[in-house]
Amino acid sequence: MTVSWNLTIATAAAWTNQGSDDSTSDGPFSPLVLAGAGSRSATGLAFHQSSTACRQIDVALVNSPPSYVELVRYQGSSASASTGLNNITMDSGAGTNNHHVRLFFKANAGVTAGSTVNVTLVATPNSSCTAAATPAPLTVAWNMTIAETSGWVNQGSDVAASNGPYSALTLAVATQRTDTGLAFHRSVEGCRQIDVALSGDTGQVELLRYQGSNAATPTSLSNITMHSAATGSNDHHVKLFLKARAAVNQGDVLDLTIVATPNSSCTDARTPVPLTVSWNLTIATAAAWTNQGSDDSTSDGPFS
Repeated sequence: MTVSWNLTIATAAAWTNQGSDDSTSDGPFSPLVLAGAGSRSATGLAFHQSSTACRQIDVALVNSPPSYVELVRYQGSSASASTGLNNITMDSGAGTNNHHVRLFFKANAGVTAGSTVNVTLVATPNSSCTAAATPAPLTVAWNMTIAETSGWVNQGSDVAASNGPYSALTLAVATQRTDTGLAFHRSVEGCRQIDVALSGDTGQVELLRYQGSNAATPTSLSNITMHSAATGSNDHHVKLFLKARAAVNQGDVLDLTIVATPNSSCTDARTPVPLTVSWNLTIATAAAWTNQGSDDSTSDGPFS
C-alpha cells in the first residue's frame, strides 16, 4: 500500500517598518560637539521592525560596537520606562505597548574627526514567538559620518609680525593711536563668523574692528564676518594699536594673546576649536650718547 503524506513548510513573514524605523543618520557630526556634549546625542538612527508572525523582538549591537554608542529603548518620542532590549513589542497597532530602539552617542563621545562609524544591529524574534512563519534574525548596518574640522585660513589681511620695535619716548607723546601692523583676518570653511578677544599685557593697546583700511561699523568684536569673498562691505578684520600717549618702558616686550572663536551661530559640523595666536610688541631701549672723538667736557680755563 502506498500512502502519500504532505509536509507544508511555512513562508517566513517579512520584516516591516512599524512606523519609526530610520536607517539614515543625522550626520555628518561634529567631533568637537560630541566630545563636549554633557549628555547623549541622537544619531537619528532607529530600529522599529517586526513581522506578522512575531511582534516581540530582541535587539543587540554586535561585532564589537564602539564604546561611545548606545541603544536606548523608546516609546513614541520619549525614552521608555522599560529599558530592556529583549522582548520589545514592535507593533504599530499595539498602542502604548509599541516600542522601538534608537542609537545615541554617549556623553563626551571620543570620536575621530574624518572617520565613519560603522555599527551593526541584529534583531531576533523573541523565544516566545512560536509561529511557523517567524522569520530569521535581521541584520542592519548603520553608518555615521564624523566631519573633518576645517583649517583656519588667512582671508587676505592677516599679519603676524609687528612694525616694531617702538620708541617709548615717541609713544609717550603721540596724540593718536599707533598702528602696530598686527592684524587678525582668518576664518574656516565651516564658519565665517568669528569672535575675537585679546588678553595679556593689554593696558596700553587696543583691538579695533576694520573694513579694509578703515575703521568699521559696528565696532563689536563678536560675530565678525571674516571672508575675502563676502559680498559688499561684509568682510571685516581686527587690527592692534598702541594707545595714544602709551605709557610703556624702554626694553619692554608686551606679550599679547588673541583668541578667535567660531561664533555660536556656526553649526556646521566642520567648525573647529578656537584658535590662539601670540603677538609680541618690542619697546626699544634708547641708545646711549657716545663720544665721537672730539667731545671735551673740560674747559681750558681759568680765563682772564
